Formats: sequence, structure tokens, C-alpha cells
Amino acid sequence: MSIYLIDSSHIIITDSHIRREKNESYIYTFNENFLEPYVIVIKNCKIRENIGRYETMKIEEYTFGTIQINGNVYSKDLWLINGKIDKRDKSIAKSKFGTSHKICAKELKKIVTKKTKRVIIGSGASGLVTLTEKASKFLADEDIKLEVYKTGDLVLKKIEIGENDSAIIHLTC
Repeated sequence: MSIYLIDSSHIIITDSHIRREKNESYIYTFNENFLEPYVIVIKNCKIRENIGRYETMKIEEYTFGTIQINGNVYSKDLWLINGKIDKRDKSIAKSKFGTSHKICAKELKKIVTKKTKRVIIGSGASGLVTLTEKASKFLADEDIKLEVYKTGDLVLKKIEIGENDSAIIHLTC
């Protein structure tokens, strides 16, 4: 069993079964040595069953090559899709342009859902990542707001990414 404290009101417990009643969550799990069941009772605590999904993502820290979001540190480019964090599939850009510094409409279609109202681009430390004309047109046609920032500015400007937002965050260059 693994227990992770996310913040004062969120924990993650793996390899367990959760039952909810009123303001309490009963977590049924097993003793690893004897396979005897035991119960953990948690009061007034939100249980996240889908790890990596957040209502609001706060970008807390950025240094060249790493970013911290909601207390978790990532060292790969990311897709943030309506509250879910995934590793960016850079092969889309690399196969078409030979670099991951271009974002095309095909990649945007991977992160835009029916819920998406805003797309945020973290364009890297120097701002080298850009969108193609077709990518910009795709967002305009879908009536989706586009915001582009150098990745470090996401922290400085305290940009929060919510459930109706998607983002592509480049961690280098």
C-alpha cells in the first residue's frame, strides 16, 4: 500500500478500495505481510481516485528542464488536458518539422476537447516554441482563446490552468 499526502485536504492511497458515507471515507486495504484487512477512516478529506487529474493546476516552480505543478515535479514536456497531466507526444512535431519547437493543428487536436475554452502554451525558457498558421486558425475556428507565455512566466504571472483549459508546456529552450 502507498499513501501520498497531496495537501491538507487531499491524499492518494493505492491498492485499496474506497467507500464513502457522509463526510467520512472508509478505505479498505490489506496488511502486506498477513493479508489481513484493516480500515482507515478519513473525515472531511477529498479522495482522488484518478491520479494526475486536478480541478486547478498551479504552476509553482520552473527551472530549465523541470517544472513543478501542484507539488509534483516533471522533467518532460507536458500536455495538460482539462485537468489531466500527460507527457507531450513530441513525435507529432518532430516528424513534421524536425523539431518540437513547432505546434501544429494535429497536435492541438490531441489536447482540445469539448470542454476546452482556453489553450495555454509554455513556449520554453527563451520562447522558441511557436504555433503554425493552421494551428492558430484551428483555435480561432473553434472559438478557443490562445495564451502564449515563456514557460518561466507561467510561474511569475501565477497562471492557473483549470478544467476548461488545455496546455502544452515546453521545458527547455
